[in-house]
Amino acid sequence: MIHSIRDTCYIAYFHILRAIRTRTMLFLFAIYLLISGGTAWFGRAIIHEFEKQTADALMVPQTKTPGAMMEILRTQDNFHRLISNMVPDLELVEWAMTIPILTIFHYWISLFVLPFIVAIIGAEMIAPSIKDRSLRYEILRTGRLELVMGRFLGQSLLIGVGTLLACIAPLIVGHFFMV
Repeated sequence: MIHSIRDTCYIAYFHILRAIRTRTMLFLFAIYLLISGGTAWFGRAIIHEFEKQTADALMVPQTKTPGAMMEILRTQDNFHRLISNMVPDLELVEWAMTIPILTIFHYWISLFVLPFIVAIIGAEMIAPSIKDRSLRYEILRTGRLELVMGRFLGQSLLIGVGTLLACIAPLIVGHFFMV
C-alpha cells in the first residue's frame, strides 16, 4: 500500500516536471489567465452598459466607473423583484445579492471555459509518453493504477494551481477598474 502511494506521488511529481519542461504548464496558466482577464473585462463592460441603461431609465446621471450603481440597486425593492421574477428561490436571490456581480460573471464563464482547457491539456497527458516510448518503462516500474492515478493527481494539481492563478485577473479588474 505504501509502495503504491509512493509510486503514485513520484509519477505525479514527474508529470509536473514534464509539464514545466515542455512549457505545457506555462501554456495552461497563460491561456487561462488571458481568458479569465478578458471575460472579466467583458463583464465589466456589460455591467457598465447595464448601469448606463438603468441610469437613463431612472433619469439620473450616468456613472463613469462601473459598479458604482450596483450597490444602490441592491438596496432597492424594484431590483429584488426583477431578479426574483427570473429566479424563483428567494433565499438564492438574497445570497446572490451579497456576492459581487463580477464574481458571478467570472464563475459562469469559468464553468464553460474550464472543461475545454482541461481537454486541451489532458490530451498531452499520455501522448508524449507514447511518442517517445517512455510509457513502457513507467509501466514496467509501476503498476497501471499507479500510473493513471499519478498522472491524474499531477494534472489535477496543475489545473488547480492554474484556476487559482486565473482568479487574479478578475480581482485586478474589479479592484482597479470598478468601484
